[in-house]
Amino acid sequence: MRWESVFRSNDLSKITPNDAEKIAALKLAAVIDLRTEDERRQSPSIWLSPPLDVYESPQQSLVPAMQATLKEAGTARGARAAMITFYSSMPDDYKTEYSAMFHRLAAGEVPLLVHCTAGKDRTGVAIALLLASVGVPRSVMTETIRSPEDCCLPRP
Repeated sequence: MRWESVFRSNDLSKITPNDAEKIAALKLAAVIDLRTEDERRQSPSIWLSPPLDVYESPQQSLVPAMQATLKEAGTARGARAAMITFYSSMPDDYKTEYSAMFHRLAAGEVPLLVHCTAGKDRTGVAIALLLASVGVPRSVMTETIRSPEDCCLPRP
C-alpha cells in the first residue's frame, strides 16, 4: 500500500473552506461515501470540485439497525453484546459498499477517500478490512491513539 493512497474521514458537510481546499489538493480519484441516503440528504458533502467517481451507499437509513442495537443495550452486558452483533454484521450489511472500495483500489483509482458520518464505525470497519487484506497485524490496527500527534506520523 502506497503512502497517501487511501484517506479516511467523517462527515464532509461541516468542513471549513480551508478543509475543502486541503481535500481538493488531494486530487482524489474516487470517494466511497458510506452514509445512507437519509444522511446524505440531511448533510450534503461540500466539494470545491467533486471527484469524478463518488460511490454513494444505496442504503436508505440507519434507523432500523440502530433501533435493533439499542433494544439489546439496556445493561452494560446488553450494550456489549449489541455492539458485537452490530460490528459482526457490518461486513455483510455493507458488502456492496466495501466491494466498491476494493474494486476501485484494485483498479488503481487512488487516492481514494472513504467516509461516513462519524468516520469510526462503517468507515473504521472498511479501513480495518483493507489493512487486514494487506497483512497488517490486528495488534497494529487496534493500538490506542493517545494524542493527536500519534495519528499524524511523518512519512516513512
